[in-house]
Amino acid sequence: MPYQRNGVKPSRFDSRDYLVEVQPTGDIPSGSPVTVNGSVWNQRNVPCCAAIAVASCMEIQLARQGEAETLSPLFLYYFTRLARREATNGPRRKDQLVTLEMREVLKTAAKKGVCRLHLHDKPFTRKGALAEPSPEAVEDAVQNRISQNVVIGASEYRSLPNPSDHEHWRLTLSQGHALACVFPISRAYRALGNGASTHGAVRGIVADPNFHTVTAVGYDDNAAVFRVRDSRGLGFCDHGHWYLPYDVVATPRFIEEVWTIQSVD
Repeated sequence: MPYQRNGVKPSRFDSRDYLVEVQPTGDIPSGSPVTVNGSVWNQRNVPCCAAIAVASCMEIQLARQGEAETLSPLFLYYFTRLARREATNGPRRKDQLVTLEMREVLKTAAKKGVCRLHLHDKPFTRKGALAEPSPEAVEDAVQNRISQNVVIGASEYRSLPNPSDHEHWRLTLSQGHALACVFPISRAYRALGNGASTHGAVRGIVADPNFHTVTAVGYDDNAAVFRVRDSRGLGFCDHGHWYLPYDVVATPRFIEEVWTIQSVD
């Protein structure tokens, strides 16, 4: 897999971001898979891991709300690319695959939504990523948007104030919210799938690394690991999932940013 095409770059600081404020409601369970719902995709050479992670978080939140749906990550990727072009006043070329920021993807999911898969079910190829969604898909996407909080006037996606705080990860996951996590590709990550399903210790972060986004979907206090859903297919590690130790999360400057979606309309 060409790691340089994973498809995410760190979001620029924005003081308007709302932070996660999850309060304990009692003893936190010692282990909690958020859900068995949600799709495992293989992004192949399409730089769309951020779109896959956001769509996965939305599917999990919909299942939590009693609405099981499979959403189209490439719908989300397509319209986030167009929004990037408009925001930068660049030429609206539809033939260029670009890396995205998580905040850009989240904003698209809140504004335009994500259609159900059967309305935009394209392969993870260049042609599939460039395929324009139909009017029916665009109309359907409105039914699956990140909710708007009318009290604070902001969409219901939040960032964790300290991405390295694994206790905050546990608390958020224990209350049923998945986490979209951005981190740099390291030797330890590259070793996954080669007989290893647990991310090893990070020994220094290289300058200008390539970044990747995955979805944390559960945790296990006995093993002191988070269960992570990747975008490299069902044949990768443990049916598309691998394990991220608490102490690796706590490594300074390793986890770049973490987001969660609180509600989907």
